[in-house]
Amino acid sequence: MIDTTEAGVVTTLFPSIAAALRLGSGHLGVVAALGKLVAVPAGPAWV
Repeated sequence: MIDTTEAGVVTTLFPSIAAALRLGSGHLGVVAALGKLVAVPAGPAWV
């Protein structure tokens, strides 16, 4: 289970994710931001 290191995991695994989804390196910020956007409303329910 990954607790508070989601952003670090996405950053570390981004080369593999990018290759699978055919993303450029500029999309890393977008992918990280999407995770934070999902976490905002889901955070209270997750705790």
